[in-house]
Amino acid sequence: MNLDAVDKVFPHIISCGPEFDSIPLPPDDALQEYWRDCIKEAALHAAITRFYAVLAGKHGLRKTASMNPGSGPADTWPIQQQKELFSIFGDVEAAIGVKLTDSFLMVPNKTISGIVFATESDFVTCSLCPRDVCRNRRAPYDREKADSYRIG
Repeated sequence: MNLDAVDKVFPHIISCGPEFDSIPLPPDDALQEYWRDCIKEAALHAAITRFYAVLAGKHGLRKTASMNPGSGPADTWPIQQQKELFSIFGDVEAAIGVKLTDSFLMVPNKTISGIVFATESDFVTCSLCPRDVCRNRRAPYDREKADSYRIG
């Protein structure tokens, strides 16, 4: 439905990078682990911001939306399709140090994958997801919209 009138999609895998996880920390130091995680999140945010700036500059994209495997309800874009998305890029681990686990999660943990596309709508996958507790929620749940996508 979102991609019906879309000419191009921009698949991506964006990560904080594996380097942060290789920094040795004292064992059982939860505070240092927490701070490392915060720094990884900031690095991911900076990489995402740069990715969108490059898309805007190179392709003239003004308004975009994104979709990510495993984001929102399971039937929106099943997380198992990470494997197909990763296959577009070849050896992702050798290229950027991101590994896809057997359960389709990504390592390092501060990594995202998906597609970006130009749109005039205000689509946000979060609006299709009924989960109340999500610290990354970017839009409220919209039952009417979810029903129009045939999502429970």
